[in-house]
Amino acid sequence: MMLFVFDKKQSQRAAELTETEQATASHDSGSQAATAAAPPVAAKQTSAESDRPASPPAQLPAAKTVATPTQEQTREPDVRRATETDRLLKAAQRDIDAGRLITPEDNNAYARYKEVLGRDPGNAEAREGMATVAKSLLAEAKQAANARNYREAEEKLKT
Repeated sequence: MMLFVFDKKQSQRAAELTETEQATASHDSGSQAATAAAPPVAAKQTSAESDRPASPPAQLPAAKTVATPTQEQTREPDVRRATETDRLLKAAQRDIDAGRLITPEDNNAYARYKEVLGRDPGNAEAREGMATVAKSLLAEAKQAANARNYREAEEKLKT
């Protein structure tokens, strides 16, 4: 008499296999003789369950469909960002032309160029604009110092 020992996983897997799958699995493993000698392992069934047909093997859940953005959709934020950047650069130039280099607060060339550089640190036009603001402030500080208005000159240089 031969005794076969199955661990719990093997017993559960064997119970899940249909007869066709058992034959295929035993053929693939190359142990046809051992399979022929071993009694088939079946899941425990009650008399009510034995009357029902065998259920098909469990199926994997359907894969989720993930929408990928189109090129047009990915370009849209870039277009909006570019449009906003252009608007800020034009407003900053108007501020320079009007002499609003650093005042009024948040409504001046310096603030607008700073915002553009926050969005796009490599923006050449904003960098040039900041250089223009700095040169203009330096020129104003020199004029104030030449007029012996040192407090005004100092304020221009602080910025």
